[in-house]
Amino acid sequence: MQFYSKMTEYFIHAEDARAFWVDNEFDRYEYVVLLLCTDLSESVLSCLYKNLRGHQVLVLTPWATPYSHKYLVRTISKEIAIGIVTLYSLYAFTDRLIICSLDLPYGRKLRNLIDSGIETEDELVNGIILGKLYETLLFTENQR
Repeated sequence: MQFYSKMTEYFIHAEDARAFWVDNEFDRYEYVVLLLCTDLSESVLSCLYKNLRGHQVLVLTPWATPYSHKYLVRTISKEIAIGIVTLYSLYAFTDRLIICSLDLPYGRKLRNLIDSGIETEDELVNGIILGKLYETLLFTENQR
């Protein structure tokens, strides 16, 4: 019964997040960056600034960022942020979303790679997070 209760909770979070996404028309942006890790915020935002000039980018974050003058940043609740991650882990509902986190989604804890010395923060940002960005850019170009 506890499993059913937990799954119901996940689906409610995911449903709320999808409604939030649709109500705010986030699909009108070329990229939506969900920034969930304060440790990476400076690295990610500087990489975005270098690589995505001229693109419509929205940064969603549950924390205030000092870089909001350079980017379109929207502060959202932590519950909505977790809901978006939950929804995306259940169903990749958009190709515009880039999730920047070391700890989420659960089961892919990138922080372990840093802590064990396998990867550095810069390697993770460039290889994994921006790798997703370049993959999306290539997919978009191939669709044209």
